[in-house]
Amino acid sequence: MESVVLRNSEIFIPRPDARASLALHITTLPPEILAEIFLDFLPRYPGFPPCTGRLSPLLLCRICREWRMVALSTPTLWRAISVDFFVNDTDGLVIQKLELLENWVSRSGNCPLSVSIRISCPMDPLLLDRLLHAVMSHCERWQHVTLHIPSSCMHLLQGEMPRLRDLNFGPTNYSRTYDGPLTLFDRAPQLRTLVLTKNFLTSNLRLPWTQITHLESACLYEHECLEILSEAAHFIRFSVIVYPDLSNFSVVEAIPVRPHFCDLALLVDDDEEDWDCKILDRLTLPALRTLQVSELSITLESLKAFMSRSQCTLLELRITHATLPESAFRDVLPTFGAIILENAVDANE
Repeated sequence: MESVVLRNSEIFIPRPDARASLALHITTLPPEILAEIFLDFLPRYPGFPPCTGRLSPLLLCRICREWRMVALSTPTLWRAISVDFFVNDTDGLVIQKLELLENWVSRSGNCPLSVSIRISCPMDPLLLDRLLHAVMSHCERWQHVTLHIPSSCMHLLQGEMPRLRDLNFGPTNYSRTYDGPLTLFDRAPQLRTLVLTKNFLTSNLRLPWTQITHLESACLYEHECLEILSEAAHFIRFSVIVYPDLSNFSVVEAIPVRPHFCDLALLVDDDEEDWDCKILDRLTLPALRTLQVSELSITLESLKAFMSRSQCTLLELRITHATLPESAFRDVLPTFGAIILENAVDANE
């Protein structure tokens, strides 16, 4: 037999399709390893995977029978879901979303849940009851929750919530269908972080302020801020857009010293005119590190009095709607702190 010597570049070795080869190797992996790979495919918990499309766990159920079996038997794949109901949703589409939610959560076993439900459309009362039942039937497993729902169904949010840690919550409208403040989430002992919607009113809903450490809100009236601050002894961070009261309210007594408070942001809507906000006048925060306020709602005198009273080592003072120069605030802040002026008006204009 003749010997044939060829250079490497002249030798052609047929290779199987790389994609098919990879798929072959993956299907031979043990189910528990495959499940870990599937988890890496999704956003890190408590982030939400899309309900449909290329990054949805539902896609894993459509590749092959083996993948479907592994996906459906891995509860951690289904522990996070976000469903929004929009104004243009038909009843048929609402039902599809409801069924998706019910099936999805039923696959999550006993895992803690990250759930987001936001309703921005009128909904048939029967479908709304079905939705709230689907969500509330798993409230003992809630851990990270967003609920933007009509005020008419707030009374349904009752149950044991031993795992709930953070909550983005509030009504999607101002209407009120119950008498007096409704107490909610009083059986959620681990709840620490709250984000409130713009339609939240303390006169309508009462929350467990004494255990909250972090609060953000897109709209609170001044008297609401003072009411909350007088109850919340463990605040670390408080960031709200404050609105002036529309009528006179009883003056809140001096608020006790808050030793844990580190970050305070009293923001003001850009459309607001100058007004004298009294919140700083009632606070003493010796541990405060960052303070953000609007020049529209404070005076240099109140700021100086607050700093003198608190004796805090402030690292950053941020002034929004600023018109005064930095030098005007430097007397208020120790020299080692940073002053940041936002929306400053050029003195030459």
